[in-house]
Formats: sequence, structure tokens, C-alpha cells
Amino acid sequence: MGTLLFTELGEHCAKSDCAQLDFLPFKCDACQEVFCLEHRKYAAHDCPKAANKSDTNFVLLCPLCAKSVKLVANQTSDQVLETHLSSTACDPSHYEKVHKKPRCPVKGCREVLTFSNKVRCKDCHVDVCLRHRYAAEHKCERVPIGGVNKGAGLKLLEKLAARPAHGCAQEVAKEKGGLKGGAKGSGGGTGFLNLWSY
Repeated sequence: MGTLLFTELGEHCAKSDCAQLDFLPFKCDACQEVFCLEHRKYAAHDCPKAANKSDTNFVLLCPLCAKSVKLVANQTSDQVLETHLSSTACDPSHYEKVHKKPRCPVKGCREVLTFSNKVRCKDCHVDVCLRHRYAAEHKCERVPIGGVNKGAGLKLLEKLAARPAHGCAQEVAKEKGGLKGGAKGSGGGTGFLNLWSY
């Protein structure tokens, strides 16, 4: 089997009048023989063990639960569907899950959520539209309504108020001897540059 370079590669078709060397052979699941592309179907190689097999797999969609139901050999589609409807696998509540489009849960927003406009909140793990992606916009339960950094913002303002009245710019101006030219208008505003050039 195979070629001169690759002797172990590929297999010959088991159909007696073909015997084609195939590098991607098909194994029949009924008779367990190996066939080429042309003879891979049951009817093409006259499979003796394919009485209960079909060449194609078909499914039906259940009108009640929207699940796919595989057709069984030697049964009509009505018989297969009737068996499915009488079983516990048929759940009518599943139909709504399949056909109902998810929408943004924010009150008053009717935006349909798709893969491109859906955001999952990191705090409450709720899918919302892009308009309501911030915690304050969708009233996130894990974050206060005022915002994520409301407490941190107040602490920052308190620290700034506690700082000394003079700033860094005034200290640099004192070291350089005051503003040169920038305050009087002469020099074309070079005082600002002099102020910041160390």
C-alpha cells in the first residue's frame, strides 16, 4: 500500500471493481470495510449490513419545544415526532428560550442584545446594552448609585484642601527671581518657559 516514498500511506478501496488507492479513505460503519470517495455510501458499494442504515441523517424540528429530533430508520417522520411528543424530552418551555430574543434589562430600554452590542457588567454579571454599560446607568446592585469612585473622590478633595496654600509653581518662581517678561508683556511670553525650564 502507499507510494514508493510512503509505503504505509493510504488504503485501497474494498469494492472489487475499483481498488483505487485512496489517501483519505472512508470506513463503512456497517460492514467495517474501507472505500474511496466514490464508493463510500451504502448503495454505492452494495453494503450487505446496511439494511437498517440510511445514507443521510435527517432531523425534524419539534413544533412545541424547538428541539431537533433525529429520524429513525424504518419509521416515518410522523411516528418519530409522535414518539418525541409523548416522551419527557419534549419541554414546551424550551421554545421560548430558543425564540425569545434577549433584551436589555434596564427599565424602559427595549434594545435587543446581540453579540456586537452586549456588555456583561463585571460587578453584577448582567448583560446590558452599550448605552447602559456603566454601573450607574443600569443601577448595578453591587455598586452604590453615586458611582464607583464617589468615596475616593471625596477623600481626594479632602487631601487637596489640607495641602499648604502655596503651590510648586510659586516656589519655582521665587527660586528663578519671579516672572520675567511674562507678566509685563515683554519677551513674548518667555516667562512661562523660563518658569518651567529647570
